[in-house]
Amino acid sequence: MDKKGQEHQFFFAFEAVLGILVAGILISVSANFDSLSNVNKIYAQEDLKVLVETLQASPGNIHYDYQLKTLYDVNIEKDKVTVTKSDGLLDGYTYYNLSLTKEQGSEQITEEKHV
Repeated sequence: MDKKGQEHQFFFAFEAVLGILVAGILISVSANFDSLSNVNKIYAQEDLKVLVETLQASPGNIHYDYQLKTLYDVNIEKDKVTVTKSDGLLDGYTYYNLSLTKEQGSEQITEEKHV
């Protein structure tokens, strides 16, 4: 006896698992847009460049905390600011404070990462 409806249950379960997987990927991408786009990386790099120039031109002791996603790593040399993006899966969901410090009479800016 050949029953034609028995294979249908297997395909339904496969479609349900595939649908949940696709929905999970779409929700993850929409919640962490920085994992696909470089817009925020470029914005942070330009913003930090202007901030560093402002700190160097300012008199006195200055301490400034800049909140940034842990997805980005910042390196500041003299007049050059580079922002690199890591490949961590959950790094786009957490933040850290980048502390920029300048001493009076110096143009050297030190950065510290506080999680």
